[in-house]
Amino acid sequence: MLKLTPLKTNEKVQREQVRLLYSQGYIIQILGIISSLVVLFIYWDVVEHTKLIAWFITIVIVYIIRLRDVKKFRKLSVNEFDIKKWKNTYIISTFISGVIWSLLALFFESSWQATHQVALFIIYVGIIAGAFNSNATVFVSYLAFYIPLTAMLMYMILNQENELSYQLAFLISLYAILMYVTAIKYHNFLVNSLELRFTNENLVKDLKSANTKLTYLADTDELSQIDNRRSMNKYLLKEWQWHFENKKPISLLVIDIDFFKLYNDTYGHSMGDKCILEVANILQKNIRSDIDMASRYGGEEFVVILHNTDELKALNIAQRILLDVLSKQIPHSSSGISEYLTVSIGLGSMIPSMPNSQIKLFDLADTRLYKAKQNGRNQIMYN
Repeated sequence: MLKLTPLKTNEKVQREQVRLLYSQGYIIQILGIISSLVVLFIYWDVVEHTKLIAWFITIVIVYIIRLRDVKKFRKLSVNEFDIKKWKNTYIISTFISGVIWSLLALFFESSWQATHQVALFIIYVGIIAGAFNSNATVFVSYLAFYIPLTAMLMYMILNQENELSYQLAFLISLYAILMYVTAIKYHNFLVNSLELRFTNENLVKDLKSANTKLTYLADTDELSQIDNRRSMNKYLLKEWQWHFENKKPISLLVIDIDFFKLYNDTYGHSMGDKCILEVANILQKNIRSDIDMASRYGGEEFVVILHNTDELKALNIAQRILLDVLSKQIPHSSSGISEYLTVSIGLGSMIPSMPNSQIKLFDLADTRLYKAKQNGRNQIMYN
């Protein structure tokens, strides 16, 4: 069913409608000035010069003011302009333009040649049609331009008081109704399209947010809030490929909390969880968060990947981690080597010689961790 009144819109749609009005403002105002020049040229020989020049100067001033408004509007960001103010400004200036164009009919005289009479008729019909594209975005704006012109056109025709003028007036009435219905359909179609666009944009935004959250949950260890084993495996593969292509050293630490099962048995699992979180924080503190990665591999075991880091630099980082854990002085009465919590670290470092063989680096560090534990724990085992 055809709706003959404009649809109500929300603020976001109104804002976009106003933006669309002003987006083509420069072209519309310049075309208006050109059209008024054409009128000046066509009617120079049949209209009193003073009146015609006064009309021309007035319409050009209005277009220049509208050009200034367009320039001001374009300096504003999409979300900061006052919708009501700028919408009303456009509608008022459009109405004034429509009134001035309609005043052209006051110059009409029945003694004009047929070419001048037809030209005026074509100018009016053309301007009404042309205003459709530029003003129907906000339906009231189109009405503001269309009504004065249509009313004056009807007045000019009916003032002839002959049978042809009545027939022509009937045709103009049909044309006016057609333009009204077309403008309404366009306006409502645009409103529905914008609402659908914004709905889709919100859905896409929500979907991206949900995907980001799911990715974070999939790659993050719930307890320690650092990367998990899945995330570590992906990152290690990517880093290995980069270091292989660039012939740079990559280092990896495998870290294990000493006697953690006994710690849990002695202090309970809630304290064990706090211990895991404390070690994770220490690891995060000692790496470069933008290029390195600290991850919980499983249970009490952690993995640190060190980007473009040789063995000596990796050893310095491992020593800081070892000392930071000990300096926390977390009581561990069940430890066989210290009264406080300690960690053992296996360090592997190499320049990749083959693609997709990152498991070699991990196995090297893991083997050295095993040796560190065999050798008495609370130490770093490296080459």
